[in-house]
Amino acid sequence: MVVQLHAFINWRWLFVSASLIVLSACAGKAPVSPSPEQPVEKSQQPSEPSTGLRQVAVKPEVQQAFNQAVQTLKSGQHKQAIKEFKAVARMNSKLAAPYINMAIAYRRSGDLKNANATVQTALKKDPRSPEALNMQGLLQRQAGELKAAQKNYKKALSIYPNYPEAHLNLAILCDIYLVDWGCAKVHYGQYQKLHGSKDKQVAGWVADLNRRMKKAGKRK
Repeated sequence: MVVQLHAFINWRWLFVSASLIVLSACAGKAPVSPSPEQPVEKSQQPSEPSTGLRQVAVKPEVQQAFNQAVQTLKSGQHKQAIKEFKAVARMNSKLAAPYINMAIAYRRSGDLKNANATVQTALKKDPRSPEALNMQGLLQRQAGELKAAQKNYKKALSIYPNYPEAHLNLAILCDIYLVDWGCAKVHYGQYQKLHGSKDKQVAGWVADLNRRMKKAGKRK
């Protein structure tokens, strides 16, 4: 999930979804249940920033520096990306996006302490940032703070109801961690609706969930 200055790059890689923020404003086998990390971190790369979030007016040089930092992060150079996002933050202290992307880089590097610190900074700058709330939920889920994670995913969706990655993260949380299959089915469905049901991996998870729900119903 790299955050871009005009939109968000698909939090699908953070999946549990955390995507970059963009400033510019096997046959015959049952599907494997969702892994808490694998979907967003190791799945296919997001296409282009497409969440349609609010625009952010920035100077061209800030946009250029931000875009370069996004590319650095996408290439897996986490330490260098952090340096570049810090430079962007110094250029425009009002932006939350560089801090969200720094949190992504820290998390991917295994530095959860700094990931938490930077996402908190992002929320201070923009308390209603769906991307920051989604990232906070990811970190809380990773720390075992499941109810807090659920609260933040829901808050992100209350601000931006058509945020696919928050729907997907909430679905995975409900499915695997909270064992609330009704919640999981609803939010997998919302994610699929927003994505046009094109995600075959999620379709497999939904099919597996339906089998588990049917089997549980037969045992009652």
